[in-house]
Amino acid sequence: MKRKVLKAMLYALIGGLQARRGWITGVGLSILFGVVEGLMPVSAQSLPSGWTDMNMTTATNTPAGTNTLTITSTSARHVHTTLVKPIVSTGGTSSQYPATDGNILWDAGWETGDTSQWELHVGGHWGNSSCDVVTSPTRWGNYAGKLTLNPGQATTKWKSGHARAEITASQEHTGGYANQQWYYSFSVYFPSNPDRTTGWGDWTDFTQWMDMRAKCSPPLQFNVTPDEQITFHWEMTTQTGDCGYGQIPSIDYPLGPLVYDQWIDFTAYIKWSTNASVGFAQVWRNGKETLPLTHMQTFDPGGTGVYMEQAMYRPNTPGTSIIYIDGTRRHDAYQPYP
Repeated sequence: MKRKVLKAMLYALIGGLQARRGWITGVGLSILFGVVEGLMPVSAQSLPSGWTDMNMTTATNTPAGTNTLTITSTSARHVHTTLVKPIVSTGGTSSQYPATDGNILWDAGWETGDTSQWELHVGGHWGNSSCDVVTSPTRWGNYAGKLTLNPGQATTKWKSGHARAEITASQEHTGGYANQQWYYSFSVYFPSNPDRTTGWGDWTDFTQWMDMRAKCSPPLQFNVTPDEQITFHWEMTTQTGDCGYGQIPSIDYPLGPLVYDQWIDFTAYIKWSTNASVGFAQVWRNGKETLPLTHMQTFDPGGTGVYMEQAMYRPNTPGTSIIYIDGTRRHDAYQPYP
């Protein structure tokens, strides 16, 4: 009878934790209830890959990015368990993304050591621009991307003439399909030399999700403003003809000031929809929520999908502008960090 009561209590406890963050796996449950039922002593069990068995009376820390399930027992009828939330690594060059990202469904973090994870829109008719893989500065792993935009205009391929250094992902990698919702994380670094000297245009787009028709402005993008603020820009267009600019007022959600010479981590949680009551966006900067979950239309009218792009893209470039980008990925879970 005592075993049944204890087992029921553990089901209730762990079921609640599973529902919140998925901190314990089905395998972990099997091990735990194996102890409850007295099937084997704790010392004889092997924990599944990724779990660590620790003595919590002496342990003071756990390796970054690990999940820890601690089970200690003096007998089969006296069970003590400790569940430790995954620890997020905030180190500058950690090769491992936070365990709280869940499943990484797409990773374009440059760890191939080349540009093969992206399609490049640089040089030629895109303007006087380039994309390079660098070993410093980096935020995750050994490599990062460097996008450089120099003075000059794009050729007649683009009516606006705005040059760009841009990297592009596919719709499939983006997961940019109706009614899907994902977390998108990436880190950016703006060097004071030359960016502070060059200054900023009316807008500078460094991350966007472009409508598959790609005729007008994207519905969602991250911008740097002329007064060195970062915003999450929402703008609906028709993606046809004159784009319908001005028919629907755009909105800039403030994300805080631009900071030079240090990495800034962003995570955007987006659900894709043409329905404003279904779609939404939520943004964190360095683990702090800067845009609460806000319902909005995230596809342009008539839109069927988007693809993600990152860039140094702006009008009227008077001097060289550079952005470093690292750790761009799509994932299915997120835990803000202090």
